[in-house]
Amino acid sequence: MIRKQLNNRARAWCRTAALRAIKPTPAVASIFALVMIAAMGYLGTTFGYPLLSVVQREGWRALHPTGRSEWPPRRGQPFPDVALVDSDGQPRKLTEFRGRVVLLHIVGTSCRTSVALAGGKRCGAFDGIEPHAGLCSLADYARQLGNFGPDDPRVVIVHLILFDDRLAAPSATHLREWERHFGVNHETNQLVLGGTPALVTAASRELVPGCLLLDQQCLVRAAATGREPADDLFSDLLPMIPRLHSEASRSAAIPNVPRKTP
Repeated sequence: MIRKQLNNRARAWCRTAALRAIKPTPAVASIFALVMIAAMGYLGTTFGYPLLSVVQREGWRALHPTGRSEWPPRRGQPFPDVALVDSDGQPRKLTEFRGRVVLLHIVGTSCRTSVALAGGKRCGAFDGIEPHAGLCSLADYARQLGNFGPDDPRVVIVHLILFDDRLAAPSATHLREWERHFGVNHETNQLVLGGTPALVTAASRELVPGCLLLDQQCLVRAAATGREPADDLFSDLLPMIPRLHSEASRSAAIPNVPRKTP
């Protein structure tokens, strides 16, 4: 008799546990999510990072249905909607340039390649940092390979300074010094923006030196960043600019077909 009662209690406990597993409480759901994240991390390191990156990307899209992507920026995804600052200390975002192609020069002011691409061959060393020998300015390369000049309203060149000479976020004064030294004129299609302390990360250091190409919808179309760039600046990224203009022209030429009302 006692054994039968114990068996009945055991069955009841199992049914209750099963129901709780089907309809978990927030605490149980949180624990389950942590376990799954840890498991995916193990799979990513054991069976290859592509699996982990897919899980991370799809998870971010589920959490952010607006299409915003996380830092750092990645090719094929919208540029992260992060807060930046200009040389006056005013908040800015790259989404302000939606409708134009953005050639984004990612800068560490103590990087010789960054100094060279900003115009070091013409303007000289910046704050004691000599430009990398043999490199012209990004604006010169854009004229040659991207087929646009400093007055082209369809393109904007943004020098995004993520690190100053102390590897910290740049101050407004530091941004103005970069502007003055390299003659960046706000009346042309070039400007200088700075990152915030939130962007002073190891992932940001992997972007320097580098360039990103954003299309008219702020989607990262090409990435020539870091030591192992996904795209080559000269053969892939810059020659893509005319193609983006052509894509935009074709899209504008397609008429909107009115939908039939039932």
